[in-house]
Amino acid sequence: MTTIVQVKEFAQPFLARHPDFIMVGRELIRLPIGHVITGFNLQRTSLVTYIRTTWFSGPMFTPPFCSAGMGSENGIMSGDIDDPLYRSKFLSELERTNSDLLDKISTIQGILDHPHEPFYTFGIRPEAEAVLLTGLGRFSEARASLAELFAAERRASDAHRREIEQMQRDGRKVWVWANAAGSWHEKREAHLKELLALLTQGEPGPIAALLHQWEAIKAKELKLEKFWKPTPFAFES
Repeated sequence: MTTIVQVKEFAQPFLARHPDFIMVGRELIRLPIGHVITGFNLQRTSLVTYIRTTWFSGPMFTPPFCSAGMGSENGIMSGDIDDPLYRSKFLSELERTNSDLLDKISTIQGILDHPHEPFYTFGIRPEAEAVLLTGLGRFSEARASLAELFAAERRASDAHRREIEQMQRDGRKVWVWANAAGSWHEKREAHLKELLALLTQGEPGPIAALLHQWEAIKAKELKLEKFWKPTPFAFES
């Protein structure tokens, strides 16, 4: 797998041209970091000289244990560092993706508007839509999205419980992994229900306070406290 020293050396020409980017570990992150974080991840793989490069963008105010961001691999930016043609392709594609894509998804509205990879029949995860709508101050839409999410998850949970009960009646062993995600799901659900309760009340102050709290948690989790700049949401003015 490629080392951090190798990927830093590969990314150095891009960093020299773009002082608004920093490199943290294997990630190129664009500054300033406010409500949204964007950048590139130069991931390691099992191949010794290969870099798998993905772009990403997401809200800093994502609730813990939830997912509201987006990202994808760019095949041109991925490749073998021993390939003499790879470096120029890598750098030129970084430039193109930064200007053509990251500029468009560096805001809350930009993430919401950008085409998302299909999530079952949805184009965006329901929880992601609700979080983004909240950040934009569209509280009634966010509340409706979360209420719909919880209703769908209750239906899925009921169906899963009936399936487990049927397996037990048939004498089949219910494996531990069938419920292994329970703890994670409960924590995720608790955070989303906390948000839903505040959205139901509809008071901007408590909602903003919760989002800022989640931003601080995310900044600490990503070890970006010194780069994250707390800023008010538009709905706070």
